[in-house]
Amino acid sequence: MVNTKAVIAKHLQQGSWVEIDEAGTLSRLSYHLLDQQLGATAFTALDRELDRISNGEDRVFTGDKRIDQALASRASDHVQAGLGSLDEDGVFAFHNGAKNALQQAEVSAFGQDMRDTGRGCVTAPEHTVRDGWSIGQFEELHSGRVAVLERARGPQGALTLAPAPLESALNVGDTVSLGGVGRGGVVQLVQDLDFGLDLGR
Repeated sequence: MVNTKAVIAKHLQQGSWVEIDEAGTLSRLSYHLLDQQLGATAFTALDRELDRISNGEDRVFTGDKRIDQALASRASDHVQAGLGSLDEDGVFAFHNGAKNALQQAEVSAFGQDMRDTGRGCVTAPEHTVRDGWSIGQFEELHSGRVAVLERARGPQGALTLAPAPLESALNVGDTVSLGGVGRGGVVQLVQDLDFGLDLGR
């Protein structure tokens, strides 16, 4: 596991956390810097690591004291905010509903920013396949990478979000549908997305 000192690959920024295996294959662990995660009202990569530790699962972030210090700080902040508690062994666990609340808060804040800057209103994707959407931009939320979809036709101003895996072949300007089925690398966008689901890293 390494902390990037420069933008060494697509979908990274300086300070992103990656893992490089013996074959030299790079896997992204977290787009966001530790400082961007500490204090964020969102379900971050640090939070997912805390959740893995709580559930007794294998850790993703290992071998760096900065991570351990950040995890301890993040857990302490959550305890103070009433989002979780420490057991007798000092292991942090989220309270029921806390993870979803953090995810929802990030999406709500992003939607508010889009409204405040006049870029549109983010709504739940309750439209039919025939409505049609165009990818306006990609955003790196703490919940994961998402495509911001704009109405390709019909009433303008409506926006919605869809998970955008790193391996997808989608680009800004592509026209997609919420229930799209495609070949040749075209990614499906699912109707009735749950903003609370884990969008990845």
